[in-house]
Amino acid sequence: QAGGKVPPRPVKRLRFTPAAMSQLTRVMTALGLGLLAAPSSAEYHPDLVFHGACASKSFLNLVRFSNVGRTYSGAPYYKGTTSAGVDQYIYWDPDCAGGGDGAARWIVADQAPDVTRKLDLDGDGSCEYHARIDSTHKGFPPPVAFWMMRCGAPTSESTLVDLAAITTTETRTSTTSSTSSSSISTSTTTR
Repeated sequence: QAGGKVPPRPVKRLRFTPAAMSQLTRVMTALGLGLLAAPSSAEYHPDLVFHGACASKSFLNLVRFSNVGRTYSGAPYYKGTTSAGVDQYIYWDPDCAGGGDGAARWIVADQAPDVTRKLDLDGDGSCEYHARIDSTHKGFPPPVAFWMMRCGAPTSESTLVDLAAITTTETRTSTTSSTSSSSISTSTTTR
């Protein structure tokens, strides 16, 4: 692993019908796996590393997203930069089309959310994004879940996405230096 980069893991592509996806979600929830281990503290927001994108969205894989603030709803939002230097964002939007009747969801998009808006945080009147997962939980995106991704065709496909939480530990080192000085005194006696 030269240069500290982690090689991407091979991903098996799974496709589910909406009915099968609904049943899988119920089973995962019954097993306690619906939303895996989200942080309990509202103030704890580790960096996230995205993995599991389909081939046409592979530029998202291994992007490190850092918490950069909160939206109007109080939900955290994250910013990451692809290897090509393009900023990407993960944020929770109560209604991405802004009509008041849409599903709340976590979104991965290339446009920053407008933190002063209540709905439709990108202000486009539609739901344009790379990936999304419907969720009423705004505290933290699900670490491992099936996200709907726009992978080329006008339809979306369900893709298992892993948002690995990266925590950093700050280490402080103090160095003490001391300086010693000496003085030489001489005396002269005259006789």
